[in-house]
Amino acid sequence: MLRHLSRTHQVTLVCFVREGDSPDWVEHLRAFCTDVYCVPIRRSLWRNLRAVARGLATGLPMVIVRDEMEEMYATLRRLMTEQSWDLIHADQTSMAGYGLWAATEAGDHTPAIVLDQRNAVYLLTRRMAGAASRWLYRPLYLREANAFARYEAYLCRGYDAVLTVTEQDKDHLLALFDQ
Repeated sequence: MLRHLSRTHQVTLVCFVREGDSPDWVEHLRAFCTDVYCVPIRRSLWRNLRAVARGLATGLPMVIVRDEMEEMYATLRRLMTEQSWDLIHADQTSMAGYGLWAATEAGDHTPAIVLDQRNAVYLLTRRMAGAASRWLYRPLYLREANAFARYEAYLCRGYDAVLTVTEQDKDHLLALFDQ
């Protein structure tokens, strides 16, 4: 996607990096992007426990609240106020909330927003519940599947366009609008 878009557009990439990610990967991305901003993602037992509590209290998927990072919001806030953007492209569910939020920070010139959703994540989580080998995991996965169904419906309603890989995933996401 980056390679294709960079042929005709200036692309600024804002992404997470993990502790073990190679700096070479970021340099490779610079070949396609005008600018690359990397935000370190932090994971810990404390963040996981806090995500469980916040997810249960808010109804949001726990993995989404686990990866909410103030550093990402600060980077996006700065970029959205420094210049105007024609388009925000969010890659998958984990970045979709940031894409919606960034569009609200754009000021007078609101960019178009596109979500590359690829899959209906709630279905993947539901399948994980069915395949869970430990009885304790099944209700947790089902809770996450229901939270993802609500969250994905919210996301899809908020974006100007949503891309999926298959017609089946498209149909499953559209079905969320009827619930």
